[in-house]
Amino acid sequence: MNVIQLNEKTHHGVLFEAVRVVKAGGVICYPTDTIYGLGGNALEAGVARRIRRIKKRPEEKGMIILVRDVTMARMYAYIDLWTETLLGDLWPGPITVVLQKKDTMPDIVSGGKETIALRMPHFLFVNELAKQIDFPLIATSANVSGDSNQPRTLASFLAAMRSARYKPDLAIDAGELPNHEPSTVLDLTNRKNPVILRHGVLSKSDLDQMLAKHL
Repeated sequence: MNVIQLNEKTHHGVLFEAVRVVKAGGVICYPTDTIYGLGGNALEAGVARRIRRIKKRPEEKGMIILVRDVTMARMYAYIDLWTETLLGDLWPGPITVVLQKKDTMPDIVSGGKETIALRMPHFLFVNELAKQIDFPLIATSANVSGDSNQPRTLASFLAAMRSARYKPDLAIDAGELPNHEPSTVLDLTNRKNPVILRHGVLSKSDLDQMLAKHL
């Protein structure tokens, strides 16, 4: 596993390497606008399988997918006009939405469910990475499944990887991230009754204000 530092001086070089690795079918550990994530090409079942092995994640648990825009999201989930308008307020940012999945997304990514969790982050490095690839990225937290620690730094993850059998190909260290919580997860499969499945960076009151404009 190659570990590289991300800062202003190394930004372009790190971006180039991350693009190279994920296009080659590799797995990366990378910073987002919430916590560090593990990811790779979400359309490759083999990549998803590797990530599950690294995290020791049960197969029935789905993984969050990062998309660069609503147009890409529409390729993998059913999005009507109401949902698209709402996403215009929610994205980009620290909120994941659960929608009905299309068959274009492998079942191993969704944990065999009929739904898929999608997010459009607000983080320069990830946004630039997304522009240079033509597929969505898996974005599951960079920790071992069951670990309640939300990775704001890479220290604990790198320590866990020292003796691990399965490891990512590349780890990108951007130092300590400003947020200490994961994204808020909002189930939009029933537009009449959106449900918060996981509380995160975005508070319930902020989310309620956004939803009130559309309900």
